[in-house]
Amino acid sequence: MTPCIEFPLNHQYQPTLLESAYSGVITAIDAGNDRWIIDQHFTAQKAVSLLIKPEAGDLVYFVRIGTEFFITQILQRQKSDNASRPLSLESDQPLYIHAPELKLSAWHTLELTSVNTLSVAAEQGSFCFSGALIQQSENLIQQVGHMNLTARGLLRLNAKQQLITAEEDVRIDGKRINMG
Repeated sequence: MTPCIEFPLNHQYQPTLLESAYSGVITAIDAGNDRWIIDQHFTAQKAVSLLIKPEAGDLVYFVRIGTEFFITQILQRQKSDNASRPLSLESDQPLYIHAPELKLSAWHTLELTSVNTLSVAAEQGSFCFSGALIQQSENLIQQVGHMNLTARGLLRLNAKQQLITAEEDVRIDGKRINMG
């Protein structure tokens, strides 16, 4: 067992005390400068840790540090007639989530979009769709040890050219086999 190292407290050093903490309502947005106007008088930026994008009408908690104001929390979102208004998480820096387990659930739609690369890596995987699965790609490469493809109805493969190659046997079994 490693002994606990004790650091003597130096009482002459104290944490920096916040000058002021306030609450107010966002009355305008200066989107070009990533600033929010609170109570028509205070221009604030959002703290890096605030991932929810503030909106006009939000009741926010903000602090003053030096001459700058920072929105640190959204206390209440103004109710609107549009009940489906999304809650928007934003960051101008890369965002990583690390956890022993992570579940994303959506009642209606779950969409993952990337302009460049989408990568999924796992030891085991499962996709289950009760409706349709549509794959569209310029090139599709699947590499597996064994592949079992089963269709309860019609299995149809269409191509301008098709190539079936086996190192040993090719077996075609059916009540009728039509070639040509």
